[in-house]
This record gives sequence, C-alpha cells and structure tokens, in this order.
Amino acid sequence: MAFPAIQTANQMTRTTVKKAYRATSSAGYTMARPAGTIAKKIFEISYTALTWTERNTLETYFNDHQGVEFDWTQPEGGGAPFGVEETFGVIFGEDELQFKYVAVNRWSTTFTLMEL
Repeated sequence: MAFPAIQTANQMTRTTVKKAYRATSSAGYTMARPAGTIAKKIFEISYTALTWTERNTLETYFNDHQGVEFDWTQPEGGGAPFGVEETFGVIFGEDELQFKYVAVNRWSTTFTLMEL
C-alpha cells in the first residue's frame, strides 16, 4: 500500500548508505572492502504545517504499517532523468511518531524512512 496522500513534505534529506569493512594494519595502512553490493537510501521527512486531518491520517498510517514494507514515492520528481519520480520500498525508521502542535490546527513532525 502506498504512502497516504497528504501535503508535500516541507523538507527532505536523502542519504545513500553503502557500508564497508575497514581495518588498519599494524604498519598503519588502511584496508577496506564492501560489506555488500547494494546501496540503500534513508529519507528524513519533515512536515511543518499538517492539518488535524493530515496528522490523524499519518498517525493511522504509521500505526497500521509500522514494521511493514510500503511504497513511498520521492516527492518533486527528484530522480533521473529530470522530473521522473522514484518509488522505493521502505519501512519507518523509528518505533515512534511524534507530533508538535505549532499553531491553530497545525502540527509538525519529522520521521525517517529506510529503503529495504
């Protein structure tokens, strides 16, 4: 099931992670090798002005999909070639979803999505 249709995130950080094993020899040389073959993405998503309805929609989605893979499309067509949207199979990166009341009928939140 795809991520709910709420407003576009106000901020997003996209990080590419490809782990490597590193060691230093007794002579001071650094040795490294890849820990895997696939680079994965981590997205930090921020909303600064969700309505009460959008907040409840996101909270319900979190409760229903925590620990379960779902499809998330990177907003604003950040992929290549230019303007092509990318969809990723992701999970929520934390076990909690916190909302902060910022104004009348407005909530903010930040959470992490991790590609599987």
